[in-house]
Amino acid sequence: MSEAQAGRTAPVARTFALFERVAVTPGWLGLWIGVSWFGLCLVYALAVGWIEEATRAGLPLWRSEHFALSLIFSLLFAYLPAAVVYGVRGAVSDLRALRPALRCGDTEFAARQRAFAHFDRRTLTLLTAAGLAFGLCLPFLDSFWRLGQQPPLGDPEMIWSIVNLPILAWLVILSGYLQLAVGQRFSATTQKWLEIDLLDLGNLAPVARQSLRGVILVMGFTALLSLMLLLPLIGYHVPWGLIVSILTGGVALAIAALLVPVQGVHHRIAEAKRAELARIRSAVRRASRARLEGLEGPDDPQRGEGQEPGDASLSDLLLYEQRIVSVSTWPFDVPTLLRFGLYVALGLGSWLGAAVVERWFGALLDS
Repeated sequence: MSEAQAGRTAPVARTFALFERVAVTPGWLGLWIGVSWFGLCLVYALAVGWIEEATRAGLPLWRSEHFALSLIFSLLFAYLPAAVVYGVRGAVSDLRALRPALRCGDTEFAARQRAFAHFDRRTLTLLTAAGLAFGLCLPFLDSFWRLGQQPPLGDPEMIWSIVNLPILAWLVILSGYLQLAVGQRFSATTQKWLEIDLLDLGNLAPVARQSLRGVILVMGFTALLSLMLLLPLIGYHVPWGLIVSILTGGVALAIAALLVPVQGVHHRIAEAKRAELARIRSAVRRASRARLEGLEGPDDPQRGEGQEPGDASLSDLLLYEQRIVSVSTWPFDVPTLLRFGLYVALGLGSWLGAAVVERWFGALLDS
């Protein structure tokens, strides 16, 4: 990467770059972020009197609306940056696993690995501004609040929403972009350099692994959002429209995470398949003409009894043609598709599980 290009790019994003500077795994650092944010939320709740109000009402702290919402937001703040870093590192690892099949020099390959974690600063800035602006608008919508009326600007609940919602919107938008962008770069790399052997596609396992990793990260986020279904336990109603939007968006993102990284391999296999079929069919035509000419010509004294000229080569070519026709242009086998279905089912099933827990626990509390 040139100095001019480096000046226009940032390593992943400034917030996510923290994971590259600290010598711990992304999961532990994400946990530290979540615990720290939750601690700040508790300090704020204590300062504005929310904890005291819950105590006077005789409610345990975990049944406080602000406690539950702060916990969910802290989990999301911990998960999203860690998921992005895992996604980038996983893509680079899968690219290294594909190295023997990539037709490029070591210098080009090293540059492409570094480029996986760098993104245009202007794009990151625009996405950050869009996410913060969108999240900042939400608290000022009357429909956002349960009673249809927003609290005053200085109200503690309003201040809490103004701080948390823009951060969440920013992380969601930026994480989604980075995940899909990494998948697109993986796809572009394989389309440019991957060498395809139509008779042995076993070396494409890292491609399917990269796709499934993205699906896991997306459905993990969807599963965390299912905790919202437990909010009715503290009297917070979750709109059905929001639930349907989240589930629909989660499935759409999971499908995108599955397909985006493999587009390049799909095109390379399709190109190789077309070229090989054209070569085979040209050979079939030549063998067919030779056979017909042999049938019309004089008998060959060296030909075995009952053997037609060109039979062996023509039948072999036809069998080989069927073998190539049967090659799928997608690098997915049945186990991969089954795992995809399992991950999506687990992500969506977490919502069903949360709903069952909410109903059961609510009935227990009311009894």
